[in-house]
Amino acid sequence: MVEQKSKNRAPMLSFLSAILLSLVFAVFTLIYRNDIRTYSDVDIAAGTLFVLILSLMIFLLLWPMILERKISG
Repeated sequence: MVEQKSKNRAPMLSFLSAILLSLVFAVFTLIYRNDIRTYSDVDIAAGTLFVLILSLMIFLLLWPMILERKISG
């Protein structure tokens, strides 16, 4: 059988972008956490998960449009 390779990179780029944005959110949250308003580790994990899901949905909409514009010229 002949295997067809998918040239659609939008889902992969969306997932990588969402992971990167979530890591940036988690790092900045850990760096700028102060003693007066300390967030627990559960709050940080839940916020990171929320950012991951939200950014994945947004990037799944944006990347196909960006790639289509780039390909069509």
